[in-house]
Amino acid sequence: MIDKDYIKSLEKGLNIISLLSRHGSPLKLEELVKISGVRKTSCFRILQTLTRSGFAVKDKDTCGYFIGPKMISIGMAALGSRGIRELALPFMKEIRKKTGTTVNLGILNGHDVIFVERLQSAHIVEANLQVGSRLPVQLSSMGKAILAYLPEAELEAVLKQIRFEKKTKKTITSIAALKSELSKIREKGFALNDEELETGLFAIAVPLLNHAGAAVAAMNISFPLMRHSREEAMKVFCPMILDAGKEISAMMGFHLDDPAGGREKPRPPLREKGPDPGNISGRKEVKS
Repeated sequence: MIDKDYIKSLEKGLNIISLLSRHGSPLKLEELVKISGVRKTSCFRILQTLTRSGFAVKDKDTCGYFIGPKMISIGMAALGSRGIRELALPFMKEIRKKTGTTVNLGILNGHDVIFVERLQSAHIVEANLQVGSRLPVQLSSMGKAILAYLPEAELEAVLKQIRFEKKTKKTITSIAALKSELSKIREKGFALNDEELETGLFAIAVPLLNHAGAAVAAMNISFPLMRHSREEAMKVFCPMILDAGKEISAMMGFHLDDPAGGREKPRPPLREKGPDPGNISGRKEVKS
């Protein structure tokens, strides 16, 4: 018997959205047709509708599709009143008030970081980044902070998807270099982006950990080096965001003295001591 209240075309559209949200990289029309079982003409029309309404975005380089900003906002709303955004937002507001920097909250989606909250600095306008924007994980301080605290299997799965692209002379461009960076992040408890994405742009990020010690999100501050120095960032801003990260992680059930139990042993916990102001990058000194 046909259910008159059941909308088959809506089901197909929701199925496409579900596939886009679960897949680590943009999916092309042909791939979606194969995976979903939806006819090519119908699938194309669904994608056109989703793209025009903001629920999907088409990658100009690959012609693949991924979830759009409207889906991000819906997903965050679904987390409920105690979702990660609601937990982090008071801390983000306080940090922006004290530092005057832009403060961001991001989550991992495939091999990208998606911005789920962004409190803009009053001093600089960055129109290209907003809630729903995404960056390759290796080009973002938040991305590196999340990677450093992922379970090993999840980390390796993400690393296999990364396509390295040199943005500046400081950009990480190999798996080996990225793994070395992640090791240093685990030791210090925070990640930096020192002009790796854009010349003159600096960022500090901390992971937000769940009860098992795995990163579910990351929070960062970013600013132009023409406004704040690296030294000021490490001496003043870094301890501030480290403390906030530890408090948010504690609210999500993470505690430094919790045993791993039967779960996979978590990554080394957030650093208790403040950063070493004499070594802002955690890397060995090299002459440029």
